[in-house]
Amino acid sequence: MVRLKKSWIGIVGGFIIGLILSQFSDDAQNPISVFILGAAFSIFGLLIYSMIQVTISSYLSRNFGFLKGEEKFLSTILILAAEVVKVDGKIDGVELDLVKKRLEGEFTTEDTALYFQRFQGYLKVKHSISKLGKIIDYEFDEGAKTHLIYLLVSIAAADGLLTDTELKIIKRIARAGNIRPAILMRTVKMFEFKREQRYRRKSQQSSGQRKSTLSVSTLWKAYAIIGVSADATMDEVKKAYRKLAKIHHPDKVAHLGGMHQNTAKEKFQIIVDAYDLIKEKRDV
Repeated sequence: MVRLKKSWIGIVGGFIIGLILSQFSDDAQNPISVFILGAAFSIFGLLIYSMIQVTISSYLSRNFGFLKGEEKFLSTILILAAEVVKVDGKIDGVELDLVKKRLEGEFTTEDTALYFQRFQGYLKVKHSISKLGKIIDYEFDEGAKTHLIYLLVSIAAADGLLTDTELKIIKRIARAGNIRPAILMRTVKMFEFKREQRYRRKSQQSSGQRKSTLSVSTLWKAYAIIGVSADATMDEVKKAYRKLAKIHHPDKVAHLGGMHQNTAKEKFQIIVDAYDLIKEKRDV
């Protein structure tokens, strides 16, 4: 589905053209007539701009070859995942296992084998980040972009470490796909928070205590994930959490299928855990 981006350009452009042309009409001195003509051309401008956007999207589909039926999202994701996996010059088995596991969670054994074989093929070919970015920008809404970044970071950090080289290519993908830097920053915080929470829970189990010591760093990351400062009121925290819950709930990407669904569930759980941690600290 083609999304109309910056459609205000067509509206404003058409309105300005209408105002200019109105000066050559017999009713140039009539404000109402001038406004009506401007409004008519703003609608016309929107239609023209929409047609241009559709044409560009069709060109991308035809020439870049990644938009084929229901597999268009999965193909793009696998290609980008391959670029992240091989960026450091070696192909880590842990990263390959994570990609395969994501596929197994969504597809039959036969389909998983087929898609994983394609992914391995993508590892042998160099792809244009800029071209892939154009596809992401035109075909992915903000929710899908967020899940994509989460998936790429999860693959890069599968071995427990997100290297500068891996982070650099993910930043390139984000810029090419017109993905806000804040999304990537929040995603990195999510993985740091997830790792620290896993360690904290292990400490709880080994000590037999109901609660373990909460580090300031972990709490700060929880606030960063929710998107509020540490001095925010609980009402502000709740409001920010509810907003995130609406945007990132797994049901929001159910139509994408594939690897997005598991990614959405995992990411949503981190948001819930961050919120619960803040409530625990505040004894709410």
